[in-house]
Parts: sequence; structure tokens; C-alpha cells
Amino acid sequence: TFNSEGMFQGPTDLLKELAETMYFSRAMGGDVDEVFLPNATLDDVNTAMEWAQYALNLEGMDNPEVASRGAVLAGDIIDALGSDDEEGQYDSLVTIFTGHDSDLRAIATALGLRWNLGSPYYQSC
Repeated sequence: TFNSEGMFQGPTDLLKELAETMYFSRAMGGDVDEVFLPNATLDDVNTAMEWAQYALNLEGMDNPEVASRGAVLAGDIIDALGSDDEEGQYDSLVTIFTGHDSDLRAIATALGLRWNLGSPYYQSC
């Protein structure tokens, strides 16, 4: 279930947190003495993280706070696409945007873009 801010709460949030902890404890390399859930296989970790990423996408969809951040980013991208070298000073003009997966979700939310997910993530009614 979601709380009033559009974020997971309860067991669903706990599963997401466990998946991220399992993944990041392994991703840290030699700095971590013990990994979380050491008997989990690579498939277990990947399956858990697939679910966690799906959950993060659900939290970002139709969330007004995420959409407002995405609107600013989308505006910058649209401006960059329309820019050119008016003074002819450069052989080419490149704009590079960097961000995090949450930034991609924010832009998608602002622009109304949706993933076309297959089973088991999307069940047609």
C-alpha cells in the first residue's frame, strides 16, 4: 500500500528495503565484512532487485512531487534540443545530461511516458 505521499509503506516497503540491502551489501566489494543474506544466490539477488526497481517506478508514476521535478528537467532537455550554434563558433554542439534513475522516472512522469511491461509485472484486466 501507499502512504499519503505516494510512497510504499508496510510489508511492501520492507521487501524493497531488504532487496536493496541484499544488493548493495554485495556491490560494496571488499569493504563489507558480511553480506546481507549470504545464502542468497545471484538469481535471488537479481529477482529481488527487479522487484525493487519495479516498486520504485510505481512510486514515481503520477506522483506530483516527482512530476514537478521532472517538468524542470524536461524543460531543460527541450531547450537543449532546440539550441544551436547561432554564432558559428563550433564545429558541433553537444549537450550532455547526467542523472540518476530517479531523474529518468521524474522526466517520464512529467511527460506522461509509461513502460510497456510484460508478465509478471503487468497483468491485463
